[in-house]
Amino acid sequence: MVRSRNNIFHEGGILSDDIGNPLIAYSKCYGYGTKTRREALALLDGLKICQDLGLPIDIVEADSTLVWNTWIMSRIQELIPSRNSEDEHKAKMKNTKKNCS
Repeated sequence: MVRSRNNIFHEGGILSDDIGNPLIAYSKCYGYGTKTRREALALLDGLKICQDLGLPIDIVEADSTLVWNTWIMSRIQELIPSRNSEDEHKAKMKNTKKNCS
């Protein structure tokens, strides 16, 4: 997520191959609204890019559990092949202080 000076937010994602090599990175201005809404729209856009390019969708990762509960999720599910996909939630790692003494 990137926030501009006037509080308009940008979200994006990275599309990778089956071994994790990045293929495409994308970003878009989603304007105002909740973080969950913007993340869901970014996920939807990534899936549309895969569909437009004819790329298979095998694993979908998102770092927000709330994304899966939004109205946009129904659109996202339409783009994921039901038998060949695996939904995955990536938990965010918290930054922790380390004792360097």
